[in-house]
Amino acid sequence: MVSIRSLSRVDIPSFVEVARNAYPGMGVNTLEDKQNLVGRLEKQTESDGKNLFGAYSGNTLVGGMLLHDFTMNFLSHQIDLGGVGFVCVDLLNKKEKIAMELITYFEQYYREKGTVIAALYPFRPDFYRRMGYGYGSKMNQYRFAPKELPKGPSKQNMKKLSEENVGELHKCYSRFSLKNHGMIVRSEEDMLRLFQDPKLKIFGVWQEDECKGYCVFSFENSKSGNFISNHILMKEFVWETREALMELCTFLQSQQDQIHQIIWNTQQEAFHFLLNDPRNGSDNLMPHVYHESNAAGVGLMYKVLDVRALFEQTTADSFGSANLNVKWCVTDTFAKLTHEASVNFHDGYAVVMEDIEPDVIVKLSISEFSSLIMGSTSFTDLYQFGLVQLSDDKYLKELHLIFSALPKPICMTGF
Repeated sequence: MVSIRSLSRVDIPSFVEVARNAYPGMGVNTLEDKQNLVGRLEKQTESDGKNLFGAYSGNTLVGGMLLHDFTMNFLSHQIDLGGVGFVCVDLLNKKEKIAMELITYFEQYYREKGTVIAALYPFRPDFYRRMGYGYGSKMNQYRFAPKELPKGPSKQNMKKLSEENVGELHKCYSRFSLKNHGMIVRSEEDMLRLFQDPKLKIFGVWQEDECKGYCVFSFENSKSGNFISNHILMKEFVWETREALMELCTFLQSQQDQIHQIIWNTQQEAFHFLLNDPRNGSDNLMPHVYHESNAAGVGLMYKVLDVRALFEQTTADSFGSANLNVKWCVTDTFAKLTHEASVNFHDGYAVVMEDIEPDVIVKLSISEFSSLIMGSTSFTDLYQFGLVQLSDDKYLKELHLIFSALPKPICMTGF
């Protein structure tokens, strides 16, 4: 059993020592590396909504984590989101369930704040799924030559951005985030950090004195010994209008002389429609003559901390048009909770009601419910995989219709 408490500035070097051993792949080995990481954490924790916590065995720090108070676009409504990152356990204390105690504390911390959804990037998806976290959208990595992008009429509104443009860049990101479910709100300071990385190149489209789209990327050498052959590594790509999209694509398409491939990570499932040839250059085939276009991975995971409160905060007409009274029985074995809520779905809205006779009772785990309500999966898929039980199967079609209207979440923020 460990005690968990907030860390002060003087505790950060001890946290860094635990973290660098827990994650040797970070390459924090020299005194300078450690001082740099201490400095970054000090700066982060000076910001509102970022807090370091440590797990102590007696007076010895044996683990820790960094918590983030986020705001997320949830079905066109801004709600609080609790994020956790940098979960680490000292090498001497592995397999002592310290990570489990840290996550338990993390969830309780946000429940007490009234936050209804938590999120994390898993070091192992199966570990966190057992804790009740559900999968978000997959990330798709495409590799293609610049010539495969469409060429629009011009790129005359493109310009290289600098720190003096951070205000307009932030406004562009904010407008985009308000239109896309799952996006996390950023501050202007968050956007400023993009300009502080010397490897990143930032270009934007200006229309009517506003930034209507931008791309952030770096270069990577594609062939040892050949300095004129490079890849573009796309970090962020945002557009508000089709005209902005075409200018951005035209700009990237014009880089083909010295760019071998663009490596582009996106959660947009239909991205391959944008490309003239979506193949990734591997020439791999899958039966029966399916050309390999991209690699895909699971990443960001979500967990609903309070099912009833989430439905109460869902005010937008985001659901399908079926009318149905549903009693939800959602089990969270990790937190030893059973969430129950009676919800009336009508005309796209969901309303929690105390004394309604349910048409159907739905039973499932919190991990599957979290993926469902985030729009990451369909009700029918959960049913066909045996991950949800209905008191009456005849309501499957209506339940599918209710949740089929939910958009898949997009997130561009790492933590």
